[in-house]
Amino acid sequence: MRQRILLPALPFMLLLTSCSTAEEENSGDLTLPDMTDSDGDGTPDASDDDDDNDGLTDEAETEAGTDPLNPDSDGDGFSDGDDTDPSAPFVWPFGGEAWPDFSDEAEAAGVNGSTYAIGATIPNITSGDQYGGGFELYQFYGMAVLLDFSAGWCGPCQSAAEEAEALWTDYREDGFMIIHAMTDDFSQTGIVEDEEFLTGWANNFDLTFPVADAGSGTEWSDETYNGLAASGLAEGYIPYMVLLDTELRIVETYVGFGHDSAIRAKLDEMLTQ
Repeated sequence: MRQRILLPALPFMLLLTSCSTAEEENSGDLTLPDMTDSDGDGTPDASDDDDDNDGLTDEAETEAGTDPLNPDSDGDGFSDGDDTDPSAPFVWPFGGEAWPDFSDEAEAAGVNGSTYAIGATIPNITSGDQYGGGFELYQFYGMAVLLDFSAGWCGPCQSAAEEAEALWTDYREDGFMIIHAMTDDFSQTGIVEDEEFLTGWANNFDLTFPVADAGSGTEWSDETYNGLAASGLAEGYIPYMVLLDTELRIVETYVGFGHDSAIRAKLDEMLTQ
């Protein structure tokens, strides 16, 4: 009579678990140790890791050419997962309520202006904006910046504002920023009464760059504009524009409306070097 031979359970299990990864890959089994779905989301762990917690998997970042160990690969202040193009520092979610931030680069470069003169680095200031948030002038280091001192009641300022968004749109991805520094609302008191005016100015002209309060008592007024005036660069007329190069040095100033072509020519020169 033949007897049925039963293999002991433990050795059999040891045999199954002693296969190499290469053997498993060739066996057709679904037991690859590096394909475990630890979180049960249907995506294998090897394709699911996000080591820098930026909202993009390591695999996706490797394919896109961004850094899977750096949550902000292009250093613009937006995490890779929130950025429009995480490999392009001058492309971010345009139309949002936040601005790029290269202040770390400014600090590393030792940027620290103290005077107002053509060729000099402009001193830093902090400011509020139309969204109730804030920014520092130096966070736009590496970008050409156009400061436009304007007022709500000023007709030429309104004409300049009508062209501003188109100018910014044409150059922003090359590294360009505009800031409207509003010295007054519609009251002619030298005071911007409330944030509602800043929002209204931005909405009226479809402006998606910073609109700041530069009324009396602000850093824009008491430090920047007064400093420019004391140096002889500002003569008390608006719109008054100051063009800064990518190292935040004062390049040129413009008074009144109608300088779009001249500003574009300067930007073409600065942003293609």
